[in-house]
Amino acid sequence: MAKVKDIMTENVLTARVSTPFAQLVNVFVNMGIHHLPIINSDGSLRAIFSSTDALEAIHEMEELTKELENFSLMKRVNVHDEMTSEVLSVTPNTKINDAIKIMVDYNIHALPVLENEKIVGIISSNDVLKAIHDGQIRISDKNDFYML
Repeated sequence: MAKVKDIMTENVLTARVSTPFAQLVNVFVNMGIHHLPIINSDGSLRAIFSSTDALEAIHEMEELTKELENFSLMKRVNVHDEMTSEVLSVTPNTKINDAIKIMVDYNIHALPVLENEKIVGIISSNDVLKAIHDGQIRISDKNDFYML
């Protein structure tokens, strides 16, 4: 039976709460990443910041620009206020089916993969689709994913 560790993205780019908003937006745009785990100084997961969070913040700030002159969006957005602090996660040995169920049930597109409270990877809806497309995993008659 296929597990998260079989298809997760390793060497995950992370950020800290103090990372400037503009820098995170640049990562989303220039690296094609849609989710950044936010870590504490000890490397443990604190939150997750997604491109959707960034878009929502931009939309909110855009509304304020109508009222304020010389407003600089990129300097005013605080990542701490926009990140998702209650983060669902999985382990490398979580079954892919279970990871997919969490993503579907909670309408999210990525799950940090933790081992001993440290990030060892991330699994996204894109990772699952890519693994299916590339023939790396298949669905059995019992709706279980298995490795080829």
